[in-house]
Amino acid sequence: MASAIGNDRAELLALGKQSERLFADGDEAGEAKINAKIGTIETRLKRREGVLKIVDAEIADATKSHDAAVRMQIAEGVAKDKETALEELRRKIAVASTALADLHRAAEPLVSDSHLIRQVHELVGMLPHDLELALNHAEEEVAFMISGLRSGSISPSMPVEHAHAPVEVVAKPAIETRRMLVLADVKWRHDDNEVKAAAKQSTADMPTATADKAERLGYACAVGSPAWKKNNIGRGIVSLHPSVTGIVDLDDENLQQMKVAFGFDQHKVDAHMQERINGKLTQNFAGF
Repeated sequence: MASAIGNDRAELLALGKQSERLFADGDEAGEAKINAKIGTIETRLKRREGVLKIVDAEIADATKSHDAAVRMQIAEGVAKDKETALEELRRKIAVASTALADLHRAAEPLVSDSHLIRQVHELVGMLPHDLELALNHAEEEVAFMISGLRSGSISPSMPVEHAHAPVEVVAKPAIETRRMLVLADVKWRHDDNEVKAAAKQSTADMPTATADKAERLGYACAVGSPAWKKNNIGRGIVSLHPSVTGIVDLDDENLQQMKVAFGFDQHKVDAHMQERINGKLTQNFAGF
């Protein structure tokens, strides 16, 4: 129905523009024909809109009646639950009052002999009265609530009919890595959202493909390998910021084989020289 009404309104708009053009052209016969068609569609549109209002009202009434029935059903359930709870409380208080009365009588002979017994005796003597007052108050409050629920003056909480479906969290697959000793300041893309970097002669966990490339081109060696034993100075993991200048990008497609050293450094490499400060190895010039 709503779709048909929309179509009628669109057709009326188009016919109205056509009628205006015919009027401007002086085509009275054509204009009269279009106007007659407009009148027919307007009558049909008015009827459809009237029917739609009736249908909407019926749906609203049905929804209201359904909600009222559901609300009354819930209210009756809540009322019965409250009545059951009140009856259970009444029974428990009766049992407790009897036990307290027995305790009160048992403590009475010792009241003058013990200060603490006297305090307990007084407390136990008051508790049955306090419990009775609490029960009377609860009965009045619950009776008022039950009356309101059943008369409709108090509305119970309505359940949510269309709860949102739980969002399924898909765990990202773990990236397979290799622990490497890097032989130059390097950086690499660890995953789609993170770029990592490591300092020369420190260890780093790289994605397998990146580690293989770094090892093949001489920028890293696997921890535990003969090359690692030759070059490791025990620096551990030393991270760098990827924006550091002069850092080697392992993801560069044009990355060339690493040149170990040049000039005087090459002589140190050839001689397998090492640099030590205060007896601690800080630089190893041996290649691998």
